[in-house]
Amino acid sequence: MHPELYAAAASFSGVLSLEILKLNPDDRRREEFTLLFGDLDRLSGSAHDPATWLQRAAQNPSALPYLFIAVGRQEDLYPLSGYFHAACQSLGVKSEYHEEDGHHDWFLWDRHIRQFLAAILGPIPEP
Repeated sequence: MHPELYAAAASFSGVLSLEILKLNPDDRRREEFTLLFGDLDRLSGSAHDPATWLQRAAQNPSALPYLFIAVGRQEDLYPLSGYFHAACQSLGVKSEYHEEDGHHDWFLWDRHIRQFLAAILGPIPEP
């Protein structure tokens, strides 16, 4: 709730939007999202709703950290990252967005973690 305290924030295949549940109220992920966010019926408009957070953050974009979003196209959560990135663009919030063929796994995340760290720390030596 205090973005000004951070230099950077990253999402690797994260739940950045709840639009998928609005479009399909019977979505099988509802139970999982309830574990993450609590009562979904009370989430909309709260400080924990990613859309609400973004709208509030857009009021002072210069206080925001560098935002990095990465997702694989074969993931169940793939559309959510795109929804969030599109919302960032429409609100004038800068975000770096990466999507590529890949699944919800460490093969994808390892590549993107290296990109994220290089973006905030500089070149990362190859292992």
